[in-house]
Amino acid sequence: MKSLRLQPMQKFSVPAKPDVVMQRFRESLPLLESAEHTSMAGRVVDFRIAPSKQRFWSPHLSVQVGEPVGPWSGGAQEGEGGAEDEMSEIIARFSPRPEIWTMVMAIYFAAAICMLAASIFAYAQWFLGRMPWALFAWPAGLLIIGALHGASLVGQSLSEDQMEELQGRLEQLVALAFPAES
Repeated sequence: MKSLRLQPMQKFSVPAKPDVVMQRFRESLPLLESAEHTSMAGRVVDFRIAPSKQRFWSPHLSVQVGEPVGPWSGGAQEGEGGAEDEMSEIIARFSPRPEIWTMVMAIYFAAAICMLAASIFAYAQWFLGRMPWALFAWPAGLLIIGALHGASLVGQSLSEDQMEELQGRLEQLVALAFPAES
């Protein structure tokens, strides 16, 4: 069964500090297929689908390179020469295109805020000895939030080929940047 996550993600590590990783990524980017649909800023790499192939549900892959947080970060402290001093954690997160993701989050938060307002209003009704009919807004809010998660699963299924394409481009970039390690 697929995860109900709105933004599927994966984590892995590479054997270099974050700034070195980004430098190697920048050097390897021109060799990457579809490099024109990849952008970098700071410690973030964004992979996009070509505009000619984009659909409403097309994904976007955002990759963040950071200090290690995980099993390799235990043990030696920073600067003690441990293996984690030379590691970076890469977090790759699939999401809808930013403009679609903004719409999804706006709907999600609007539903949550309406549910909170209905709860407050229902409490006031109950406190005044009246029937708390405002609680009937809760099923509608839950239905909207559930529909967003359902739409996420449908979108992920419909764009599975594009998610694999973006994943392949990330793997290609890592292989180009770290040829001996991959």
